Amino acid sequence: MLNLFAQKESNNWCFADSVLLTFQGNTIKIGDVVISNNNGLDIEPSACISSSQGNLLFYVNATDGVSRSVSKIRNAKNEVITNGDSLRIDWSSTNGAIIIPKREKGLYYLFSLGISNDTFITKGSIYYLGIYYHEIDMNANNGNGKVVSKNNQLIIDRYVVERLASIKHNNGKDWWLIAHESKTDSFLVWLINDTGIHLQSRQAIGSVNKFETGTKPDGTSSWYWIDFAGEITINQDGNKLAYITMSGLLEAFDFNRCTGKFSNPKTLLHAKDHSPFVPYGCCLSPSGRFLYFSTKDTLFQTDLNNPDTATRTKVIYAHPSRIGNSFQQMELAPNNKIYINNFWKSNFLSVIHAPDSLGEECRFEYKGLDLGTKRTHGGLPNMPNYNLGAVLPIAHAGKEDSICRGQSVRLGTPPVRAGLRFSWSPTIGLDDPTSPQPLATPDSTITYRLTVTDTTLSAPCNIAVDDVRIEVLKARLSSDKDTLILPDDSTIQFYNDSQGAIRAEWDFDNGAFSADYFPQPVIYRKRSYYRVKLTAYGKNGCSDSAFKTVYVKGFPKGRNESVSPELKIYPNPFQSGFDIRFTLPEQEKITITVLNGLGLPVLQIVKDQSYPAGTHELSVDGSTLSAGVYCCKVAVGNKIVQTFNLIKTQ
Repeated sequence: MLNLFAQKESNNWCFADSVLLTFQGNTIKIGDVVISNNNGLDIEPSACISSSQGNLLFYVNATDGVSRSVSKIRNAKNEVITNGDSLRIDWSSTNGAIIIPKREKGLYYLFSLGISNDTFITKGSIYYLGIYYHEIDMNANNGNGKVVSKNNQLIIDRYVVERLASIKHNNGKDWWLIAHESKTDSFLVWLINDTGIHLQSRQAIGSVNKFETGTKPDGTSSWYWIDFAGEITINQDGNKLAYITMSGLLEAFDFNRCTGKFSNPKTLLHAKDHSPFVPYGCCLSPSGRFLYFSTKDTLFQTDLNNPDTATRTKVIYAHPSRIGNSFQQMELAPNNKIYINNFWKSNFLSVIHAPDSLGEECRFEYKGLDLGTKRTHGGLPNMPNYNLGAVLPIAHAGKEDSICRGQSVRLGTPPVRAGLRFSWSPTIGLDDPTSPQPLATPDSTITYRLTVTDTTLSAPCNIAVDDVRIEVLKARLSSDKDTLILPDDSTIQFYNDSQGAIRAEWDFDNGAFSADYFPQPVIYRKRSYYRVKLTAYGKNGCSDSAFKTVYVKGFPKGRNESVSPELKIYPNPFQSGFDIRFTLPEQEKITITVLNGLGLPVLQIVKDQSYPAGTHELSVDGSTLSAGVYCCKVAVGNKIVQTFNLIKTQ
């Protein structure tokens, strides 16, 4: 069986008269904490939590106070944390306190059962309980902790019985808080998430938890008929819940961690006529198959997989003498054993060593854990499964990819198990939209969505989705203008809008070229139509081209339309040298400079040199330049009229 306590939030138990149990694998260390039964009260509600490394963080015990209705929170140093006193926790409420971590590390809720308004609202010898919550910040005071809010009443219009419980949501992040209304058949369920505490449902299911007074058939007690007291238990998977009451009502339910709803109620026992009975404790085995419950002196095991009501319940242990013995609260420990407390100041716990085994094979041991001088009294810490993980389908649509038109790519990943349904959308270009790994051959860039439905889970937590984008190489270019009017403007900025490209080459149709993915502004000085070409290259070596025509009109200031030199550089890229050819309509002073990536001149080809009208050709030795990209600037007079990217290869 998977040990869901693999992390260590539950490794320390603080309870009873100064008892600290630390679970370390198969060993148990007995230590001390500052809680005691110095005022003679019952010690039923207690709660504690450790870090994921197993270090005790803080704990609370109902009798760590001055009266039956208030208590304190102490940290691992046994110090009362700031504002950690006067917490409303009733001293005699089984499962009466529970700690739930918030999503932000170091922040916690403590939920507790307490007497409303500090008064006993009695009927016979029974009182009404409310639910309170307190907020703890263990990041405060250098890790020593602080209560930032306390004694907040969760509900004000109804009362509950004992038995607070909590189960982690299917998403592995949020929590369900569970209580049962008094004198009704309704569970109250809250969702605890990153936005707060929200009452999710009031679900009527199972039997009414009666609130009656009367006497036993032997006339010895006036509180025999109540369902107010007793214990609640949850299996490790968080999908089964059971409770027992002191009137002998034993019920089990299935629980949906996604919706917070109960189903499949089973009334396993209602023993009001079994005198004297006085049930109290119950605990589900780790798998949830076996339900253990106790009376005053007898331990029972019920096999929930056995439909035969006559044979499914067995006596595991019956104490030879009722005097001085009374089984009370039970709790599943990190070592997958169940520990059972006694009622009155005993110095031991009883142990079920193999709770997932049938009958005597469960290996019950009376007084199985010797506590030495420590004393116990009734209760054990209320420990939810802090490490219960997410139970959600996982959708993996695969990695984003870039392909060329006509190529295919495999989506998704192999299925991890049976019971999963797959659906892809859109279906364009897919060979099988119901396959976990379809072959995709899209004509254009597309985002596929994978929806995985787990047929073994209930809605809405049985669906997961994931998206993957497949880029198909497509060259696209744009510009900041389609028409350039001289002389007021002489540059056009072109943009590379390609998809799936890893590099690009430009031909600006004016003798200039570029290998920049995003080119510099291009200067045009001659009236004409120019057809600019962009060639985009994909990672698989394929290419695609796009074209755009721009129109240059008007005249340069003070000159005719042919004033700008027609210039070409070749070869480009070059290895050792290159030629420059330019044509002038009239005599001009020309400056040609090569600059590096920092904008610093590294090669002066000509400077203010006068050339007559006509075509001229210069051979340039570039062997002194290192491999890289350079900028070649051409100036006519005092004005730069053209720039080119110049590439030197190895």
